[in-house]
Amino acid sequence: MTKKKAVEDLQQVGRPTDYDEQAHIALIELASKDKKNACTNPELADFLEISLTSLDRWSNQYPSFRAAIASAKDVANNRVRSSMYMRAIGMKTKETKLAMFQGQFTDEKVIEVEHAPDINAAARFLMLRDPEARRAWNSQQVEMSGPGGGPIKTLTGELTPQQAAELYKQKILEDGND
Repeated sequence: MTKKKAVEDLQQVGRPTDYDEQAHIALIELASKDKKNACTNPELADFLEISLTSLDRWSNQYPSFRAAIASAKDVANNRVRSSMYMRAIGMKTKETKLAMFQGQFTDEKVIEVEHAPDINAAARFLMLRDPEARRAWNSQQVEMSGPGGGPIKTLTGELTPQQAAELYKQKILEDGND
């Protein structure tokens, strides 16, 4: 037996792969269209009914499979971007409102609900879209301190409105003299 023959025999060890390029790529495309699927590797492995190890191995071994996974993840990421954008600018959705009387559904009505713009979603969307803005946002530091960088003075206890007004007036006068 030659050395080359021994290497070929070693490559044949183990059961044949279950990988079917066309079927698996079609399933990945189907998974990307499922709006509840984020197309993470564990989700794709569950969807394909294979182990995560097989998914990783096939991804490393078959470039077309790896490209299909990347494409599915792009679809999911674009859905998230679109949803974040819609939340940032505000949107209208249709919802079904059900009425019940004595345990029985009596009426079903489709209503349009208006959602106000969300400033946090807008900020996140813009920061993700503009890396320069994200760096600027992350570099900002806010420090709160009292006069001269010292501790913030706090008052405990209850004050009457007159006492609070007097303290406020004193503080204004002190700040004016600095």
